[in-house]
Amino acid sequence: MSKFCENCGAEMDDNQTVCPNCGNATEAEKVNGASAEDVKSTPTSSNKSETIKKVGIIGGIVAVVVALVAIIVSIIGGGWKTPLKNYVDGRNKCDSDKYISAYPDFLKMNTTDSNLKDAKKDDEKEYGDNVKYSFKVLKKEKINKDELADVEEYINNKYNEKVKVKGGYKVKIEAKTKGKEDYDYGTTFRYVYKIDGKWKMLDVSPEAAKKGKDSKSSSYDYDYDY
Repeated sequence: MSKFCENCGAEMDDNQTVCPNCGNATEAEKVNGASAEDVKSTPTSSNKSETIKKVGIIGGIVAVVVALVAIIVSIIGGGWKTPLKNYVDGRNKCDSDKYISAYPDFLKMNTTDSNLKDAKKDDEKEYGDNVKYSFKVLKKEKINKDELADVEEYINNKYNEKVKVKGGYKVKIEAKTKGKEDYDYGTTFRYVYKIDGKWKMLDVSPEAAKKGKDSKSSSYDYDYDY
């Protein structure tokens, strides 16, 4: 029994699905129960493999971007200035947790919010209401490995703490106290160290640490040297 092309009317054999005269498919080609259009839209194993590869590449790129963002955030928000900022923020807000976070845990500081409020009230008697503390870095000097080793040994001996000190700076800052009526400012030095991976402020110079002594400086005193 013959059939005819739906497009041009040419006679075709029963087993023919494409017209030999015009090339038109006269009926939907069934492959495992699916039409030719369905077959075209079904992804092959090769396409699936390519898709998986693309997803993997995109995932890798996203992971790299996330890692870079984490590094940048670490550099910007967790660098050597962090303890200096925490110290000043803690004093301004009378926040003892913030203030204490500027220093290493082994100091076991017992500063309270009340202590900071009292200190601020004393300053307000001299400078007027709404006293604000601020600082500006004028210069920083990198502390070398031998000096860091002296600081590490000093901490280990004085506080009986086995820590690793992997970085440090001697920082010259301009510190300022300002109220509504008056203000005061001057320069002082602060020492910041990377202790067990965290930047902290410690009032001991490498020279003093080598001698096993504390630096003779108060967190509240200014050194007017200009």
